[in-house]
Amino acid sequence: PYEKVDIDWSTDAVKFLETEDYQRAGQIARQEYERSADKQAFLMMVKALIKEGRYFDCIDFFNGHPELLSQAGFLGRELRRQSLTVYLKTRHISEAAQMLNVCLEEDPDAPDLLLKKASILGLQARYKEASEVLLSLNRRYPNKPAILKRSALVFEQLRDQGKAAAFRRAYEK
Repeated sequence: PYEKVDIDWSTDAVKFLETEDYQRAGQIARQEYERSADKQAFLMMVKALIKEGRYFDCIDFFNGHPELLSQAGFLGRELRRQSLTVYLKTRHISEAAQMLNVCLEEDPDAPDLLLKKASILGLQARYKEASEVLLSLNRRYPNKPAILKRSALVFEQLRDQGKAAAFRRAYEK
C-alpha cells in the first residue's frame, strides 16, 4: 500500500505523470481509489492507463464502476470524455457512439467532440452525415489539419474526387 503520509498521494502521482512514469502514477492512484474511493484518484488512474496504452484495462474499470460515468459535474464529464477516447481506440464503436451522444448533450458545440462524431459516422459508413459535420467544422475552424484530412477521406468514400482532392491539397500545405 501507498504509505507516504507526509506527501499527498496526488502530488506523487502528478510527479510520476510529469516524468512519464505512467505505471507508477497509475499504481498510486489505484491504491488511493481502492483505499478511499476517491473519484479523483479513479480519474488519474484512468488517465495513466490511457497514457500507457492500456485501453482494455480502462474498459474493465469502467465496466466495474459504471456509476462513475454517470457522475455530475466536471469529474463525470471528464470520465465520459476519457471513456469516449478509450472506446474509439479499441474500436468499440457502438459504445463510443453512445458515450459521444451523452458528451454532446453536455457540450454540443465542442469541436473535439464534433470531430469524433465525424470519425464515428465514418466508421459506421455514414459518409454523407460525416461530411456535413466536417464541412460545418471547416467553416468554423478553417484549415485545421485534422478536419482537412478527415474531409479528404470522407469525400473519397463519397466518390467526390474534386472535393477530396481540394481537401487533400489544403491538408498538404
